[in-house]
Amino acid sequence: MIRLIYELFGLTPKTIIPIGKNVLIIRINSKMLFKFLLKIGLFYGRGNKSIPLSIIENKELLAASLRGLFDTDGSIHLSSKWCIVSYKSYSPVLRQQISDGLRLFGIPSFVSKNNINLTSLWKINKFMNMVGSSNLKNVLKYIEYTEHRKTVKSIETINLVDNYKHISLPYYGVMV
Repeated sequence: MIRLIYELFGLTPKTIIPIGKNVLIIRINSKMLFKFLLKIGLFYGRGNKSIPLSIIENKELLAASLRGLFDTDGSIHLSSKWCIVSYKSYSPVLRQQISDGLRLFGIPSFVSKNNINLTSLWKINKFMNMVGSSNLKNVLKYIEYTEHRKTVKSIETINLVDNYKHISLPYYGVMV
């Protein structure tokens, strides 16, 4: 991620690893980058968030955007009773764009209040095949479930990392 930021913007971000938390914070302080992101249609703060039209019109960028949204604010739950990939947003515009974007990939979603849900394994398989994931925790949960029929809790995924060093991100599932 740090290398990509440098390659794209020529900026070296500051990285922070908070003690006792399983998180990495990447911080960039650049007024020029901020203005550039606003200019291309991204915005900050609370409000009615949306995906810029230039991204929606490009299927490759749309897939990357959906992947990024689900990787950061989405969740995956796989068990013997249900399979759910879920994304929560308080922006009705963004929820509609995500639902429409998934439909463009042939993935019907179920919208309930502030959540967008994929509620069956065939939808999740299609999502992982066409959109993919760069969230290692979700990738490991998905692989363990689809290949070994094991349900893994998020906290248990840390124990699986060594078994999956060969995985490259973004991960795309095997077409079924």
